[in-house]
Amino acid sequence: PEDLCFVHKRKVENVLISPPQSINETEFVSELVIDDDCAETSDHVTGYHLSGMLLIEAVRQIMLSVSERYVFDARDSDEMYCVLHSMNVCYHSFTFPVGVSIKFSIKEMIKKGRNKYLVRSVSEVSLLGVKTASIEIDFGLYSKAALIKKEKSIFDCLGQSPALIKEELIEAP
Repeated sequence: PEDLCFVHKRKVENVLISPPQSINETEFVSELVIDDDCAETSDHVTGYHLSGMLLIEAVRQIMLSVSERYVFDARDSDEMYCVLHSMNVCYHSFTFPVGVSIKFSIKEMIKKGRNKYLVRSVSEVSLLGVKTASIEIDFGLYSKAALIKKEKSIFDCLGQSPALIKEELIEAP
């Protein structure tokens, strides 16, 4: 499985992908690697197909891993962090836990300022070469230091007036 730090996990059983391999500058592929004790399968009741949430989590993991392994090194020098903005999921068929790959493609990356990028991506989940799900994710890459500061500022406002909280939320990335 992929290294814990690249998928933001603490337990190896919750890592769902192999290390992504580069196809070209904007396309990457990983194999699905599932531990029977992972959070998404340990409580799934049907027993045969993989849950939709497991596929979403696997795509989230490849997005993080590709961003940290391949995209951050080519960007500004500050440590960067991913923030999800939107996600659109289409399931085309059942996905079973054998021969599953995920192709992650960066469709667009727009620089919005120093250490701030907006990224549009599409991932295709395939079972033995047949597409079973497609997931579009729009996300931002931001300076980690600036993002942590903003998150703390919003958190610190939670015990205060709703107007102050609203003002902080509006300015969030």
